[in-house]
Amino acid sequence: PADQGGGVSIHNGDHQGLKFVEGVDENQLRFLLWKQKYLELLESKDLGRALMVLRQELTPLKQERSQLQQLSSMLVNTPDGLKKEAQWDGATGQSRNVLLQELSIMIPEHRLADLLDQVKRNQISHCLYHNPSRSPSLFADHMCDRSQFPLRTVLELGQNAGEVWAMRFSHDGKMLATSGQATDVLIYDTNTFQVLHRLTEHTDHVAYLAWSPDDRKLITCSHDKTSRVWDAPIDHHNHPGPGNLTAAAWSPDGQSFVTGSLHGNHKLCLWGIDGEPLFNWNVDYRVQDCAISPNGKRMVVISSECQIVVYNYETREEEYSILLKNKMTCVNISQDSQHMLINMANSEIQLIKIDNAEIVKRYMGQQQGEFVIR
Repeated sequence: PADQGGGVSIHNGDHQGLKFVEGVDENQLRFLLWKQKYLELLESKDLGRALMVLRQELTPLKQERSQLQQLSSMLVNTPDGLKKEAQWDGATGQSRNVLLQELSIMIPEHRLADLLDQVKRNQISHCLYHNPSRSPSLFADHMCDRSQFPLRTVLELGQNAGEVWAMRFSHDGKMLATSGQATDVLIYDTNTFQVLHRLTEHTDHVAYLAWSPDDRKLITCSHDKTSRVWDAPIDHHNHPGPGNLTAAAWSPDGQSFVTGSLHGNHKLCLWGIDGEPLFNWNVDYRVQDCAISPNGKRMVVISSECQIVVYNYETREEEYSILLKNKMTCVNISQDSQHMLINMANSEIQLIKIDNAEIVKRYMGQQQGEFVIR
């Protein structure tokens, strides 16, 4: 309301404030807002403040002179004459709704929904014990209780022989695959946690697992120098040079995948489902882990030599590499393909922006020791 002061911030580009669609004249928007304020002040007979708005806010916007002359002439009008001349029904009428409708066509589509989504994300980011599967409601401030956070063991799966080195839930959450020191790979039903399948084709430790995007296939990488796509085996014995396979990542379309190894001539290689090599990067480092962005544009590889290497996955070209001081154990890429999460052996996790390698945040506190946290 005009009698409560305040102000409005209108900006475009990188400035803070209300953002509009490209090409909108910001001065025109300001003029519409200050015109409404000016007319409301005239209606309430606050001529002094109305004159200040005319001189200090409307005139500097350099809109059409005829509009300013018309507004100036309204200073001597009665409230009824003002409404008639301005074709305006007053502050208590529909004038504000009409103004909002004029502004709304200049605001990007779904802007309100985007703002509400930002509020939700902000509440989640400040929730220390956030764990619910449902999105928080906007009808109340969101804060999870400590009791909702998983703090105790509810089930132990003891079917694996020896240490468990890798475990992966399927994307739909219905299955859990585990592997490690033993040669078997176990697949559990997550409703009952009974073993659905026991995969026994490998002859040495199984160090890595990866579900395909549609959960219909599973890659297993073993120290027996083979990776297998269940139920179609991919045998690396057919390729020159030994190598313990350490990592695998599916292409977003599920029609090919990348494997990484510590040794051999195929330390970083793209394969088709039929087992034929499609591309070999011929790297000189040992691959510790790799990940492909959900949009299929980037691939991030970490090495045993403390390197992060980022590739353009579409052109297969290296974009840049980073040499760190500490050993890394694994890498994950965010769902929006903007960030990589790097787990460090020195009990630190780094969130890094993929475009420019900027460290966004460091997470400290987890005690990793000799084991891998994924």
